[in-house]
Amino acid sequence: MFFHIPVADFSALATYAARPPISIVASAPKADEGTPDVIDITNLPKAVFVAHPGLDNAVPNDGQDDSGTIQTALKWLKAERAAGNTQVSTIYMPEGVYDLAKTLNVNAPGITFKGAGANRTTLQNANSFKVSTEELPDGETVFDSINQKAYLFVLKPAANNVSFSNMTLSGADIHGAIFSGRNNGLRIKGLEFNDFLWSAVRLFDVRNAKIHNNVFIDAGGQSNGDSGTTGGSIFATYLKNSEIYNNRISKTRQRDGNVYGIKGREFRNTRIYNNTINTNFAIELPFENDHFVEIDHNYLNGAISVPKFAGGDIPEDGFTFHIHHNYFTRSYSLEWARNGVEVNHNVFMFDPDKDGGNLVSNFGEEPSNGPTKFHNNLIVNPGRGVVWHEGIYNNFSFYNNEIIANQTKTPRTNGLFGFNKQTDFSTIAIKNNLIKVKGVPRPLMRNLESYGAVIENNELVNVSDTNKFDNPRTDAPLGLVEPLAFRVGAEDEFSVNGAEISATANSQSTALSVDPNGTRWSIATLLSSWLDGFSKLWS
Repeated sequence: MFFHIPVADFSALATYAARPPISIVASAPKADEGTPDVIDITNLPKAVFVAHPGLDNAVPNDGQDDSGTIQTALKWLKAERAAGNTQVSTIYMPEGVYDLAKTLNVNAPGITFKGAGANRTTLQNANSFKVSTEELPDGETVFDSINQKAYLFVLKPAANNVSFSNMTLSGADIHGAIFSGRNNGLRIKGLEFNDFLWSAVRLFDVRNAKIHNNVFIDAGGQSNGDSGTTGGSIFATYLKNSEIYNNRISKTRQRDGNVYGIKGREFRNTRIYNNTINTNFAIELPFENDHFVEIDHNYLNGAISVPKFAGGDIPEDGFTFHIHHNYFTRSYSLEWARNGVEVNHNVFMFDPDKDGGNLVSNFGEEPSNGPTKFHNNLIVNPGRGVVWHEGIYNNFSFYNNEIIANQTKTPRTNGLFGFNKQTDFSTIAIKNNLIKVKGVPRPLMRNLESYGAVIENNELVNVSDTNKFDNPRTDAPLGLVEPLAFRVGAEDEFSVNGAEISATANSQSTALSVDPNGTRWSIATLLSSWLDGFSKLWS
């Protein structure tokens, strides 16, 4: 998972403008000179100047360092809290660009940082604020390995229930925008994060966070050296009871190296939903024992990677990952092994010219006992195959799915399913599926031992090895047992109806691609050419 994966041109469905609009626009709050609950950094209350003689207001767009003014306002606010004045809660930054020459440290709870709107209020690192990348990657699961002087904001353990809204944060020469560690109740809404070296939002042992309705552009970068380790636009270690939703996360063609969307090390009781992600890996949650992680209604132009040594443990009466109602565009979609997973009601729509991946890829050599339940999914144009396990993976159930395997560019002739020869095939079930191959025939399996799997009640068209296994019919329904009609992406910006996808009124993305001849296609035009072939195949 630490190798370079180029971003596919076709699958974007999400070619973001350099500054996508965000609907949340804040008007300037009114400060009460007596007991203000809002501190305008360009017009500080008199009490702040009394407490800190010689302090100046921040001045937007002057190219001067504003970190001293904002940090002093935070110091005054904390002192007011200690004196019993809990009314003071908001640091307001009016329209303009503010330069920060050093990190702002937040040590008090319940503070709101508010701007006039994304692309109206911008905080950026000053030219003098540059951080080396030699210490990257950070230790990921080691708190003290994270450089807390490499972010625009650092929220200390006492900074519970802090919120950010309505601004742009940018930092091409620093690790990230916000680091929050060992605290509770973080809220990030209506921000644009633009151009960071490692992770725009870096969290460590945070609980009850909500990160939503934001835009991330080139916001999670790749470390130097041979490891190729990549941060994430959102990178959270030990995240609990949290939600990440309605975000648009993208990598532009101008950005070198990998950019990941959401990265984590051990999530618990966390939901990732209704995001539009156009990066190398869309979601990477490897190595740890994740429990009760729900990933749903996302548009994903990038893989979900969740490998764990031997598949990891499974919580009592629950699941590790539930991946459902997503729209995938990469033939390399799911990186395994992981135990205790359900994958259902997803659409996997792949470009036949980009056929290099197995949909489920497991590079782990250590045995995993599962289970994985993979059902009620639509798979169009699988590349190398649908499922491939390097090592033993038992208890894999694949049922009530539809596969439409059109001939791809290579063309691919591998078996659709590849299992380790030492698998306990009595625990492998391929049942009640519709599998139709168009063009060059393809076998169902890749080795002789795999025919020991339970293969039952499948409709198989142009599958070349049907003489090598029994496929007894039953009365069970074939293919999808429920229609695949749902919405995906940030603010439900795409409507999915089987193999068809269309933009809704909420879409801020363009559904355009360019073929090798320079012709521009809409997604509707592109899919209609495929669907014409599908209709002939089904008939």
